[in-house]
Amino acid sequence: MIDLGNGHVLDVVLDSGSLGLSGLGWPSEWPALVRRQLRPRELAAISKTVTLRPHRGNFCWWKPSDTVRYLGDGNWVNAFGLTNPGLKRAWPWLRLFTRLVGQPIISFFAFNAEEAAEIAERLNELECAAVELNTSCPNVNKPLTTDEINKIIKAARGHSGHPLLVKLSVDQDYPAIAERIEGLVNVLHFTNTVKWDRVYPKKPSPLARYGGGAVSGPDIHRFAVEMNDRLEESGIRTPRLVGGGVHTTAGALRLLERGAGAVAVATATHYNPELPHRIITAMREKSPLP
Repeated sequence: MIDLGNGHVLDVVLDSGSLGLSGLGWPSEWPALVRRQLRPRELAAISKTVTLRPHRGNFCWWKPSDTVRYLGDGNWVNAFGLTNPGLKRAWPWLRLFTRLVGQPIISFFAFNAEEAAEIAERLNELECAAVELNTSCPNVNKPLTTDEINKIIKAARGHSGHPLLVKLSVDQDYPAIAERIEGLVNVLHFTNTVKWDRVYPKKPSPLARYGGGAVSGPDIHRFAVEMNDRLEESGIRTPRLVGGGVHTTAGALRLLERGAGAVAVATATHYNPELPHRIITAMREKSPLP
């Protein structure tokens, strides 16, 4: 478990996108929410990522299959590209998110240090367990450099009154980033979705027009394990929230045994909505449930 030092403790976290910006979830999740198979009031959850200004990205509400495809076996590929209405328009939804989730964490992306400072200042007005700086969206036109990420993190830390999570990806120089920000952030969170070519180097992507998109689901779990093990061996002491293809209680417990402080679940909730609650039970019993 990860103690944030403000009365909130993380063990199992619904990853960004699971409940959208409002905490009301996506249509595919509504039956599970109505049947209380998925119970956000009992969980920590991260909101969908928001930017300071509206960001069009690639996602089309009227044609979702254009930027997201199901690959089978619980795996998906998407090329959303940070589609969101911007902080000002999203504000009422984020406030609702903080009321519907037991331990709400608000996720944001900044393109520069000035934006990071402005967003962090504004988010101080929300009552939440923490905020998360997402530095690793794989579908932006120009990925941030390591130096830019470090400046953005320092700006967010300097202006945020909340515990700060930083989300990293295997596609970044994450060991260097983690080393340079040790002591600045409360939690390292990884991994974000992984670029198609890295997961399936010999297969064409159905989203080739968007550069291939990025994959979520069980097929990226090996990257999460790799990142966790590498940071564990490096001696970096910042607590780690590890997700990426977590789809069984046994897999979640293995990550905890390998030094992860908490686990994040996202894609698996669409076909196994009780998984986060099962993982919590298994953590308490120290044995995986069927």
